[in-house]
Amino acid sequence: MHVIGTAGHVDHGKSTLIEALTGVHPDRLKEEQLREMTIELGFGWLSLQDGTEVGLVDVPGHIDFISNLLSGVAGIDAVLFVIAADEGIMPQTREHEVILRLLQISHGILVLTKIDLAPDAEWLDYLKEEIRGLFSGSALADAPILGVSARTGEGMDALRAEIEQMVHTLPNKPDYQRPRLPVDRVFQLPGIGTVVTGTLLDGEFRVGDQVEVLTSKKIGRIRELQIHRKKVQNVSPGNRTAVNISGVSKDEIERGDVLAWPNIYKPTQRLDIWVQLLKGIAKPLTHNSKVRLYLGSKAVSARVRVLGEPHLSGGESGFLQLECEEPIIAVKGDRLILRKFSPGETLGGGTVVNPHPIGRHKRFSDVVLAELNMLHQEDPAALLEQLLETQGPFTLTALSERLNFTRAQTEEIVGSLQKRDVIFNLTDGRANPSTEPLWIHRKYWQAKRDELFIWFRAFHDQYPLKTGATLLQIRDRFTKETQILSPIIQSLLKDTLIIQVQNQVYALKGFTIRLSPRQQGAWDTVMLALQKTPHTPPGLRELGPLVGEEMLKSFLDAGLLLKVSDDLVYLPEQILGYESWLRTYFSTHNLLPLADFKEAFNTSRKFSQAVLEYFDRLHVTERVEDGRKLYTKG
Repeated sequence: MHVIGTAGHVDHGKSTLIEALTGVHPDRLKEEQLREMTIELGFGWLSLQDGTEVGLVDVPGHIDFISNLLSGVAGIDAVLFVIAADEGIMPQTREHEVILRLLQISHGILVLTKIDLAPDAEWLDYLKEEIRGLFSGSALADAPILGVSARTGEGMDALRAEIEQMVHTLPNKPDYQRPRLPVDRVFQLPGIGTVVTGTLLDGEFRVGDQVEVLTSKKIGRIRELQIHRKKVQNVSPGNRTAVNISGVSKDEIERGDVLAWPNIYKPTQRLDIWVQLLKGIAKPLTHNSKVRLYLGSKAVSARVRVLGEPHLSGGESGFLQLECEEPIIAVKGDRLILRKFSPGETLGGGTVVNPHPIGRHKRFSDVVLAELNMLHQEDPAALLEQLLETQGPFTLTALSERLNFTRAQTEEIVGSLQKRDVIFNLTDGRANPSTEPLWIHRKYWQAKRDELFIWFRAFHDQYPLKTGATLLQIRDRFTKETQILSPIIQSLLKDTLIIQVQNQVYALKGFTIRLSPRQQGAWDTVMLALQKTPHTPPGLRELGPLVGEEMLKSFLDAGLLLKVSDDLVYLPEQILGYESWLRTYFSTHNLLPLADFKEAFNTSRKFSQAVLEYFDRLHVTERVEDGRKLYTKG
């Protein structure tokens, strides 16, 4: 089912038009009926001749209720834009046209209402020309203009026919299998409980589904679903629906919240967005200014960080990072509106580029702007390929979530790129059958492979006394490539570009170290001392007098020794052995008491504590109240 909204100036006949089309007057509040003005959102539905049902949303026309208007237009597919024939274009007519333009509503009908009150046919022709000029250059520039009178019925049959024709050209809402419903109404019914309404997006709800109220994280269950006051068992994307929730009281959910499956969407207070400012705004949008953000059915205050420019002037577009004052739910591609606080003014509109940026961006970073430009691309195949080429690898699930693609769309593009041998499955033949394949771009793979090979050269130049680089040292340098580091090392080993000197120690093929007789003698002395009591080794204060402080420092600088505390040193292979034991231990235990480590290596508390604190710093383990657990914080 598709949803059509109304737009237009106050008292131009939007609600009356919906009543004439549907038989239901959308003004549901007593105050609205007394004032003859829509304050809250009103709803109705229209059954077309072929049996198709269309939802109708009546949004407020008065400037005081602009927030409600934005809540209404966020989920619509098309618009009936209403202009009264006896008044013509008015201030809120222009305001609504701007908002629809910013939200990129591309389907609609321009309805000239109250034609029975027009002075003559010449006046109607003049109004049509004026209306055409108002919408010139917008997505509704070629929308049909129909004259109607809801009071006499003139033109209503032609309008219904035009609506039916338009509805069959509207694309269906995509199903990303992660449903969310931005809540625009909440109420409680005796004997039924809490009911919310909204337009369902991105997936399907079923009776019995467990749902989460975001951002409060309250958990409930769908007791009943209704579309147009008819009970249904499931609702597909794009439908306006009423949801009866058990387990959540009316006071625990409000308009602007989002209803979704649990653990699917994460609230955010930081957004990367692209915005197009209106030409006629009073002042430029400056860095650190405060705005009102309208996204879905939510309105929040936010601070603006202007990226790449000192500020944005009217008519300009660019990237912003918003710091919101309260958590919201956002998805890449969601449309949004920015307004000024006082005096109230619509500044512009745009789209969410990244709903979960890692941190605050440097304002004038070319790297940041390049990534945002990439994410803002509209060609799905080019966007996915560029993401894999510059930031890969990704699973299909991660690609779908990052780019807001359907699973089918992602699979189709990935399949095409694989056939062209542009990407390959990094885990092919190695992954657990339950593990999702990891797709990587060949250019990204080769770039990282070359980078590691060049790093080995630099490493040998810097540490000529080291037999090779340990896996710990390699991982420390390539922290962002942990998913692909092992396959790259294996690839370089297979091509004999590097060799494995000893367990988890690697070097370029042909590299050898040469110690002077003096250095070799000192190293033999240190090795003998460390190997004599490997789990209770002598400290730096004991080793220094044996070989000299300067010689000992050269071994530390070369990485022949690893310093785990102010005084204690170990051989790198011994530390790797400890790590291997820890990972084996945690494969069957959740918690490691200090006593277990002491007992395993017949050592003391002093040495055990120092080694485990070293692994804490490496993020292999993390300390908890009763011991250690495997590090899990990403």
